[in-house]
Amino acid sequence: MENLDVNYSRGDVIETFDYHYDQPMEISYNFAHVLHVLKVCPVATKANITIDSKDFMKIQFLLPVVEHRYLFAEYSFSPLEVE
Repeated sequence: MENLDVNYSRGDVIETFDYHYDQPMEISYNFAHVLHVLKVCPVATKANITIDSKDFMKIQFLLPVVEHRYLFAEYSFSPLEVE
């Protein structure tokens, strides 16, 4: 599983990125679906992007609710079939 963590509280800064493949890979997702995630980005304090072994992408956001209380929102995207 590959991870990309983004901490928005310090701006658009990538904290970590792990890539364990020898060859570059390309996976496509429906961009109209991914655009919905942009509404959550400005209020999130952290984000975690994961692509599993079946190429499903999951994006988790840590969202402040009230002082010292947070919740997670998770979005899942299936890969497009490429012919």
